[in-house]
Amino acid sequence: GRLQSSKNATPAPYSNPKSAKDYDDWYTRQVDLIENEMMENLISPLADCSALMDLGAGTGLVADLTEPFFYAAVDQSEAMLQELSGKHPGAFTVLTDLNTEAGITHLAKQVEPLKPFDLVTSLWTAHYIHQQGVYEMMLESLASGGTVLFHGNFPRRKARREPPAGSDDKEWDPLFTPKTLKAALLKAGFTDVKVRGMNAIPDWVTEHLPYWAAKKIMKWSQYIPARFHYHGAGIGRKP
Repeated sequence: GRLQSSKNATPAPYSNPKSAKDYDDWYTRQVDLIENEMMENLISPLADCSALMDLGAGTGLVADLTEPFFYAAVDQSEAMLQELSGKHPGAFTVLTDLNTEAGITHLAKQVEPLKPFDLVTSLWTAHYIHQQGVYEMMLESLASGGTVLFHGNFPRRKARREPPAGSDDKEWDPLFTPKTLKAALLKAGFTDVKVRGMNAIPDWVTEHLPYWAAKKIMKWSQYIPARFHYHGAGIGRKP
């Protein structure tokens, strides 16, 4: 079934060829660099030397931060996948819309010969995906003991300063919360599910601090419950 949501699709800027080409250059603020470093620390132990499927891959941030031995990138923007392939020519790419049953079915058929995966990821995109079938497809695609790391923006994101790629109301979903994320992963059959907040510090604080101080306070904020964060990741394991 379809998860209840007020949002429907990936914002148009991400499908624009020029926007896709400039995308990486938009996210170079101090807070963006620190968040990428924190993401790398979180994902690398799971992704390095693994078979990885990345949903909503964009221009390939997961592959930029990690070293999987096999990388399958999934996105609904052809322009984004073209940029990704330029950076990571060995990537297996799938163009599909995961907010439709047909899109989920298409992805399942494309990756059938490649399964099972050790890890399925989604960075900065889980709030765009509203089909419960995606969670179930992720579980089915994983090897026993495999991990899902499903990351997106929580409602507090509306208070955050966005770079040019941001598109106001489409960068956050009031119904995508730590509670609903955990519930969807558990419903799909994942175990040991935890939701981890990734940054609860306002941009106006971090942008006025030295890099080392901003990094320290952002890392400290991970001890704050996820509901107070701008974004976070649901992490679960296939039994």
